[in-house]
Amino acid sequence: MSAQHPPPSQPHMSPPSVVLTPEQAFALEHASHEGMHQSMALILVGSLILSQLTFILWKKLHHRSFHAATLLGLWIVPPTLGLNAGNTRFVVVWALYSILNSWVIWKAVQTPMKSSTPRLVYKWYSVLYTLSYSVGALGYGTVLLSFFHIPFILHFVNMDTEAKIFEVGIVLLFYGLYFGTCSRDCVVLLSDRMAVNAGYHSRTGFPAKHLRSNMCAICGDSTDLVPADKLHKLNCGHTYHENCIRGYTIIGKKDLCPYCKEKVDLRSFRRNPWDTTQQLYLNLLDAMRFLLVWNPIVFLIVHFVFEVSGLK
Repeated sequence: MSAQHPPPSQPHMSPPSVVLTPEQAFALEHASHEGMHQSMALILVGSLILSQLTFILWKKLHHRSFHAATLLGLWIVPPTLGLNAGNTRFVVVWALYSILNSWVIWKAVQTPMKSSTPRLVYKWYSVLYTLSYSVGALGYGTVLLSFFHIPFILHFVNMDTEAKIFEVGIVLLFYGLYFGTCSRDCVVLLSDRMAVNAGYHSRTGFPAKHLRSNMCAICGDSTDLVPADKLHKLNCGHTYHENCIRGYTIIGKKDLCPYCKEKVDLRSFRRNPWDTTQQLYLNLLDAMRFLLVWNPIVFLIVHFVFEVSGLK
């Protein structure tokens, strides 16, 4: 009986490879990333909502620490980002502003305080507000004209030059908003400090000095030798130098009498359209601190969470 040989084994056949078209490969990759993108969007939106609630609660419970932290962030975050980006022009302007502003702050925190210091401080920040408002308005107008291609339509410039004009407008708008916001937060903190140094104001409890009828509680000088048209009497009956009380309420953003803490009617300070525009601009600066300080910090935290979680 002859030996039976096993049938020859069949050669191993690999399954045919599937060749995807570029469109199919893109769709497959997009589908695999869709869940990751949804997670990133949820983290981003949740972080923005939670951060805004945290800032609102912080500002409500501890107003002074919130403003101090905001001012510190304003002074550090944008210049640091500008230095990392190689924007030396902004860093130089920031350094010059910081030197001059530090001298004014030093004058305001001196004890005992000179009677001329409040007027000097409020005049300095009033000039800064006017300058920042003018620069910001010029930048905003330049951006609008370039965005709608008005210079190109009127054959003033070509498209390349118009793009450069648009960039200049963005820079001017940022400068106006940034330095205006820095000045805003500085004077808010200094207003209380100067009022306390004068002795007629106390954050809690009774003031250190009794206010006589002929004294200005902001600078401590007499009001007898000042013309009546340069004085301002509040509804509570206390009289102040016009420049002192306007600086304290409008520039320093205080709506209470510094001595008795009665509510001040800010409408009584509006004498022309510029006063109304100035108040609207100062309210805009209050909102800008979130964009200039806290939003970059929030985005850096979110970026760190993305890196740790492996989300890209």
